Amino acid sequence: TSIFNTGTLSFNSRGDVYISESSSTTVAGSNTAGNLTLTSAGSLINASSSSITVTGLSALTGTSINVGNAAGDTFNTGKLNFSSGGSVSIGENSGTVLSGYSVAGSLTLISTGSITNDSSMDLEVLGRTSLTGASINLGNVAGDYFRTGSLVYSSPGTVFITRD
Repeated sequence: TSIFNTGTLSFNSRGDVYISESSSTTVAGSNTAGNLTLTSAGSLINASSSSITVTGLSALTGTSINVGNAAGDTFNTGKLNFSSGGSVSIGENSGTVLSGYSVAGSLTLISTGSITNDSSMDLEVLGRTSLTGASINLGNVAGDYFRTGSLVYSSPGTVFITRD
């Protein structure tokens, strides 16, 4: 078993990036990937003024996740999933597409664009889900699944949410 611990982390690749850290993870600087799998044994955050751009899927795992909410940062990904028994707070500077299995103790998802999902989405939030986007269309694709303890949302556009 290998152990990887770093104070801050950055990555740049046109291809796939797979990182597993044995402690808390802070992403700093300018970061790019085709697809990103980022696993932290502790919390997963990004530093202020950092940028994360993933053209494909971002799969984020940590005891808690707080990405895209630091001062001056940017976070953009083609598709997104996450796994945490704790709180997940993600701010995306573009539209957000949830894809695959995601689980969280609580979820705050803020998108400057729309919040949508593909047919593979299986989203389970044990506590409260808070959604903010230009429009929200979640849980309405054949084959998807959305469960949450409670739900609040805010959008100046159309909102269409179906919970299973």
